[in-house]
Amino acid sequence: MLDLLTNPDAWIAFATLTALEIVLGIDNVVFISVLVSRLEPARGARVRQLGLALGGLRSGHGVLRSRFDRSPARPRLCRRRGAPRPPLWWRPRRRG
Repeated sequence: MLDLLTNPDAWIAFATLTALEIVLGIDNVVFISVLVSRLEPARGARVRQLGLALGGLRSGHGVLRSRFDRSPARPRLCRRRGAPRPPLWWRPRRRG
């Protein structure tokens, strides 16, 4: 884990993902403001809050999903009984 702090590729990936999240967040705000401007003011505040909340949840879900996509030792489809075995490159190597 400590080697990630000194790896330039990790820092470039982190900077790229941060820039993308910022751009997509600004894009969501602009899109919601355009849609809300077409509504009457009484309803606009509620719709704006709902849109920002859903955008935040979607971003959080994407970040968490990218974390858990790499964590299982086997693909999800192979966890149930009778499913085909994963390919050889997916199976963890035994040490020892």
